[in-house]
Amino acid sequence: MTKRWILLLLVSAGFALAQQAKQQPDKKQPKKSATPKLKIYVAVDDYINGKKLTRFKPTQFIIYEALRIAQLAKKDGFIKQRVAIWKKGQKYPKLDDKALYRKAEVLWYKKRKFFGLTGLDYSHIKILKKSKKKPKKSEDELVPPEGGKKGKKEGGEGVDLREAADIVIEGRVDTLRKEPSKFLGEVVTYNAESVSDIKVVDRRRKKVVAHIVKRHKMGAAKHKGQGKAYQNAIKAVAEDVAKEILRLEPLRKGVRKFDERPPVEMKEQKGE
Repeated sequence: MTKRWILLLLVSAGFALAQQAKQQPDKKQPKKSATPKLKIYVAVDDYINGKKLTRFKPTQFIIYEALRIAQLAKKDGFIKQRVAIWKKGQKYPKLDDKALYRKAEVLWYKKRKFFGLTGLDYSHIKILKKSKKKPKKSEDELVPPEGGKKGKKEGGEGVDLREAADIVIEGRVDTLRKEPSKFLGEVVTYNAESVSDIKVVDRRRKKVVAHIVKRHKMGAAKHKGQGKAYQNAIKAVAEDVAKEILRLEPLRKGVRKFDERPPVEMKEQKGE
């Protein structure tokens, strides 16, 4: 009889403890939220002989590309995009998909090396861009909600990306036509010069962290024309600007270091 009472007491105690555990709040430590990204907004315009380019902004494009290549998570997207472009343009018709993929891997590594990014991962940054696609509206959303407008996500229409950014890269690059190089009165090379006037603003500290002035005079062979000279000058300046931006303390602060080695194809080429 005594054993039976002891067994009943143990069962009752266990049930009571289980009920108490259910009533008490979970004492587990809450999961730490992900480190907030360093939001970057780029607003750089190009001018050729005083005329603003509106359809395409080459300097801004190169800065975006450098910031994209700085992020290791963007590697697969970069490679797939390059392969798709090469296939569509039939640039390497003799190469199959695997060969194109390997070639894109080599290009990825070369670009990272060119911008001084080898062994560095800027996974802590986020580029703010205006959305190109207009969001689809349901029938319910066609009528504005009562009590004001709905909040909109970063990159959507109506959002001031400059205000949402932690770092703002803004300014302009001016490119001018220069006198062509001649030999015996004939044009041999067309020339152009680009000069940057770009500021990098840390909006959190309300401080200009860099004023980047780069200058390049570049040429292009006569058969390529004056337009190619403009392109070469802008490209040289934009690449220098991008390199300097990536070296700035606010961007380097959260960089992750890792062991990055060249693709096997590059090693094989060196060994030949």
